[in-house]
Amino acid sequence: MAPPRPAMRRLILLAPRADLERFEDLPDMGLVESFRVVHQLRFDSRSVAGICEVRFRDPKITPDRMAGYAGLERIETLKRSEDGGFLAYFEGTPTVGWGRLATASGAHLLPPFELTPKSWRISALGTGPQLRRFLSQLRRLRIHYRVQAIGEPDLREKSQLGALTAKQREALVTAYRIGYYDVPRRGDSAQLAEALHLGKSTAVEHLRKAEKRLLDRILSAYPGPM
Repeated sequence: MAPPRPAMRRLILLAPRADLERFEDLPDMGLVESFRVVHQLRFDSRSVAGICEVRFRDPKITPDRMAGYAGLERIETLKRSEDGGFLAYFEGTPTVGWGRLATASGAHLLPPFELTPKSWRISALGTGPQLRRFLSQLRRLRIHYRVQAIGEPDLREKSQLGALTAKQREALVTAYRIGYYDVPRRGDSAQLAEALHLGKSTAVEHLRKAEKRLLDRILSAYPGPM
């Protein structure tokens, strides 16, 4: 009989924002007033992707300004709220600092990741020894943290977008961004195809498959009559 696997634990930390900026050496982070990952679609040693809420101190700045910065290779505005914040899709590579920490400790980073004007909050998943190594590295780097919570991880799927293929996700996100779902509609299938650099029939096929997969998942969990 195989030995039981070590129990996984989830750790949520709160630390001063100044420690994050010093650790990551991000001189332009001062432009960002707040940042929060709403849905993490992917996070491994090579790539990250997700949907975030971001707000800038200068109202003239838009999310595309962040492309090429802090590991972000692509960031697209999905929606701008009335209070000046943005909902945006992002993808890129993990920053060197956090990639090194995660690799060295064996722990995995996952939401919540939330930056405020004074603090930042982050979560790590791992076994007891992995999390102790993670915390030891934070202390060695002079990152002052406070443990907000530690306990059993909830690994249930939070984002329905995680069920889509990369092409389906890109089609759905792009359709939302160009106003395909607005009333009245601001974007059509021809604009979608142009934005995706695909033929019209192929772009629509990716979008319909994305919509069908999301509806299948949502309606299969609906308890009422169909």
